[in-house]
Amino acid sequence: MPDIAAPTRRSLGGVATGVALVLVAVLIGDAAQRLTGDDAPAAAAAAVTPTGHTTTVAVTAENMRFHPATITVPAGDRLVIEFTNADQRRHDLVLATGARTGTVGAGRTASLDAGVIGAAVEGWCSLPGHRQAGMTLSITTAAAGHAGHTMAGATTIDPMADPGAAFQARDATAPATPTGTVHRLALHVREVAREIAPASGRPCGPTTARCPGRCCAARSGTPSRSR
Repeated sequence: MPDIAAPTRRSLGGVATGVALVLVAVLIGDAAQRLTGDDAPAAAAAAVTPTGHTTTVAVTAENMRFHPATITVPAGDRLVIEFTNADQRRHDLVLATGARTGTVGAGRTASLDAGVIGAAVEGWCSLPGHRQAGMTLSITTAAAGHAGHTMAGATTIDPMADPGAAFQARDATAPATPTGTVHRLALHVREVAREIAPASGRPCGPTTARCPGRCCAARSGTPSRSR
């Protein structure tokens, strides 16, 4: 009769090893979360004297954006963010200091204690793809009594903003391929200012003041001559 006791012992030993590895991973993850969740908020308060005052700001998530996208608080104030999800999908708010709301369902609210703010802090929605889509938040500091002021000359570009009535979209379709074996094209160069994104302009050219420049089509292997 075959001996099945040894394989059984080996099987149980493999299960025990797997359980031990899972427990080790959980413990490491918990330790890392404690380091980023409990100790990291102190980084925002580094080199600042707490004022003892608390600033409370309402932030709303809607249309894949945080409103407002920038918060300015007096340096040394404790910041509390009342977060409301007015979107049709789940969101959260995570700060670079480690503070976070957890996932907030559509139509729900959550309160986030950001701690004492002594330096700029970035925030974002950590759900897959949301940060890359533009769900970011900036927390800046100002001298006590000057909250709400923004830095002169600072420009923030929102790629989802309305480009305005003067914006003209360019057709991305390549022109028809011409016949023949030699192609001649005259390029008239001039430079004018054009808006290439909301609140962002630049000199455009080099051909016929188009942004981007003119698209030309030709058959592969045929010579082209331009002047």
